[in-house]
Amino acid sequence: MTDARPAGESTRSLRRDRHVVALLGNPNTGKSTLFTALTGTRQKIANYPGVTVEAKVGAMQFENTELTVIDLPGTYSLAARSPDERVATEALLGRLDETPKPDGVILVVDASSLDRNLYLATQVLEFGLPSVIALTMVDVAKTRGISIDLEKLSRAMGCPVVAVNAPRGEGLAELKVTLHRELHRPRQALVLDYPEDFARAVETLHGKLVELGVPLGYTPTKPEALRLLVDASGPLFEEVAEAGGEAFLRALEG
Repeated sequence: MTDARPAGESTRSLRRDRHVVALLGNPNTGKSTLFTALTGTRQKIANYPGVTVEAKVGAMQFENTELTVIDLPGTYSLAARSPDERVATEALLGRLDETPKPDGVILVVDASSLDRNLYLATQVLEFGLPSVIALTMVDVAKTRGISIDLEKLSRAMGCPVVAVNAPRGEGLAELKVTLHRELHRPRQALVLDYPEDFARAVETLHGKLVELGVPLGYTPTKPEALRLLVDASGPLFEEVAEAGGEAFLRALEG
């Protein structure tokens, strides 16, 4: 059973003296089930400051340490379009007021729908946060004739992959050990092999955004520069265009 916080309490009360880990994935991947398996009854309901979206926060024990786990709203992409998706993206990047940026991420990936799920995973891994892929629905994938080589997937994604079955408790101990290890070693961002012209365009736009100092309150990252190029109707484009005005539009044109 979760312990609901009093009205008005928010994520600003999260402790800063221990690691904060985000649990992120597509909807219907078993993410919430995994959250409960990792935190047990040590859960609370909070609100992100300034929005009505609820945050599920729990404490996960590992050996003699305790980590804070935030179950972010399910999203298909960091090119957020719904309020829930926007909260997930902004929380992941540490851009929500008084909400600590996660120190690491557990990426919940449905093995039976790997291609669709890895789209979000690659976006997150490009930011360089310490990450572990928790592969769920492996039994469902097997019934569909899908076999996944965990080591090969790990090499391709540049991060560890752990198969889990939260209802049965399988893989949870390995997931905790792996997460703890990733939190305590240097992490490099995933570098995708984009066509040379496109990669150059992303680099150029990112440099211009930094040079312009678009007044967003933060500096757009390279993955966000990529999003601006490919999603001209998305909320990020609208936000940056409004803040940067004609100077941003000229930068986008080249």
